[in-house]
Amino acid sequence: MPGAPEEDIKVSVQHDTVVIEGPGDEIFLALHPFEKYLCWVDLEYGIYNMSGIKAEMKRNLGVLKLTVPKLKQEEVRAFDLKVNFVDKLD
Repeated sequence: MPGAPEEDIKVSVQHDTVVIEGPGDEIFLALHPFEKYLCWVDLEYGIYNMSGIKAEMKRNLGVLKLTVPKLKQEEVRAFDLKVNFVDKLD
């Protein structure tokens, strides 16, 4: 996305997915039949610190760097469920 206005670049986190949106440049438009760049990265649930994700873009180069930190071992949520045994299921 070289040369794209800063206000047109959008990176968001939706559930366990990072979504990247922006306008296409001349090269992108020549290769693809649509005007908007849209990409998403699905992350494994419960492994990454979603609120700690950072995005950085070099002006005029269009290079986007995403930093996606993993949760610390003690932050990973895992728990056992109690199994209730019944004669009939509802």
